[in-house]
Amino acid sequence: MSGRRHEVEAEVTRLKDQKTSLEKEVNYLSDERGIEAEMRRQFDVALPGEKVVVIVDPQNKQGSTSTATQSVDTDHPWYMFWR
Repeated sequence: MSGRRHEVEAEVTRLKDQKTSLEKEVNYLSDERGIEAEMRRQFDVALPGEKVVVIVDPQNKQGSTSTATQSVDTDHPWYMFWR
């Protein structure tokens, strides 16, 4: 019975830690800044006028470069999509 109690207490502790982590994530995503950061991280988007910086690995001996362009609808900011 003592072993089972320790297992349950460990599970309760794990669930409390998970709850704390999820609450932090919810708070982060409830803020406009957090939403913007996640949009940028997951979907590689930019606001009008922003520039793209490409970091090249010095170990890459190919030396090829490419340019990517992205249009942004200035009438409807990209972050409004998620509201």
